[in-house]
Order: sequence, then structure tokens, then C-alpha cells
Amino acid sequence: MIGTDLHNAKDENGIFYVRELYQRALDKGGFVTFHFTKPQPNGENTIAEKTAYSYLIPNADELWISTGVYKDTLEPYIDRSLEELLSMENDLSGKYILMDN
Repeated sequence: MIGTDLHNAKDENGIFYVRELYQRALDKGGFVTFHFTKPQPNGENTIAEKTAYSYLIPNADELWISTGVYKDTLEPYIDRSLEELLSMENDLSGKYILMDN
């Protein structure tokens, strides 16, 4: 994709993800969720939900940077983190009493 103009690139739902990411960068950074090609270990490609963040690089004539992650890649980590948080909450419940004076 090097050298390819992606201004008109859109996902299967019609989201112009590069335009959206650029706009978020201009708006002091932000997230865009869209569907994108995801390479698989077997060499095939699938379409997966991806969330990307973009940010305008200060003092660089509207130069911006973006990075993203596929939702299905994060799900195991989110589930594990949620379980750890719930476990911590259960361990702490009843041990501390907060008083408002």
C-alpha cells in the first residue's frame, strides 16, 4: 500500500476510515472503529473489526500518526483483566469502610 492514496478508502460499512482518522487527529486525537483486512497465520485474510487512534504531530504541518488494534486480538486480554479486577474487588469488599465526615 506504499504510495497508495487512501483518502477514498472505506470499509464494508461505508466508513471512510482514513478521512475519519485524519479528522480525529485534527480534533486533538481520537478513536475510529472500522472493519479492515486482517492477515491470518495460515496466509489467508479475513475482515475484522479494528479500532485505531490518530493524533496530530505538533509543529509538523498537519502530519499525523495512527495506530490500531483488532478487537478479536484484544478480547482475551480484556476478559483476563476484567476477571482480575473483579477478583480484586471481591478480595477488598468488606475490608475497608469509607466514612464521609
